[in-house]
Amino acid sequence: MGLAWKRSSGIPIAFNRAYGKTGHAQFFHRWAHRTWSDYISSDHRDAALVRVLTSSREVTPNDSKYAEPVAIHGHCVREIMPTKDKTTDAIAMLKEDHEKVKELFDKFETNGSAGKAKVVSEVLMKLKLHATVEEELFYPAVRQNIEDEEGIMDEADEEHHVAKVLIAELEKMRGDEDHWEAKFMVLAENVRHHIKEEEGKLFKEARKTDIDFDVLGRQMAHLKQKLMQEGVPPDAEAKMIAKCGLRGDSPARNAQKKLQVPLKRKAS
Repeated sequence: MGLAWKRSSGIPIAFNRAYGKTGHAQFFHRWAHRTWSDYISSDHRDAALVRVLTSSREVTPNDSKYAEPVAIHGHCVREIMPTKDKTTDAIAMLKEDHEKVKELFDKFETNGSAGKAKVVSEVLMKLKLHATVEEELFYPAVRQNIEDEEGIMDEADEEHHVAKVLIAELEKMRGDEDHWEAKFMVLAENVRHHIKEEEGKLFKEARKTDIDFDVLGRQMAHLKQKLMQEGVPPDAEAKMIAKCGLRGDSPARNAQKKLQVPLKRKAS
């Protein structure tokens, strides 16, 4: 569906519905030097992941977290743009995520038992958001533009798979199970290794390409915002664990109950 224009003012009807008369004055005060043809660029049309504004919230000069509204397919949307304290470079954004989750891993190790469950919950959500954004946007973009003779992208996929199985299992646990803390520690070790490999190899190869990481970063920011609002859809690993359930006691713990352990004879 294309844009519907209001004949009297030359403004898209979608804009009228989203902003109202007051919004018009504030919008054109701030962006009077632009025309609507400027907004309907191929870059904006191709940014498939944008947040659709459904409210009648007014645009004000203090809206620093948003850039100019963009009309796409009959909807008025705002595109996230860089600010002094917020980058839109895709790789820099992923590195920021890495640092935050590593801090939480350290916090888990130093926290008492009472605060560990909260840390785990926060880590799982951050990892799910991060992995989904990478798998839907960053990884496909990099795969298209590098010669991956070493198979670093396949290795990254498998590391994600292992992490997502552990995440799905931890989400099914209450926090008082015998293996709960051990399972989270294994997840932390896996993710730390993944971060080291990603920053040491994958990101360096990605930087050699012609990918516009600012545009890609804005698309990633849109997707992350959408996922935070609507929730992360269950992935294949979550569906598998939901169907099969947790395994219960480990094979070694089960065998321990029946095993007759040969012991050394004590010297008399």
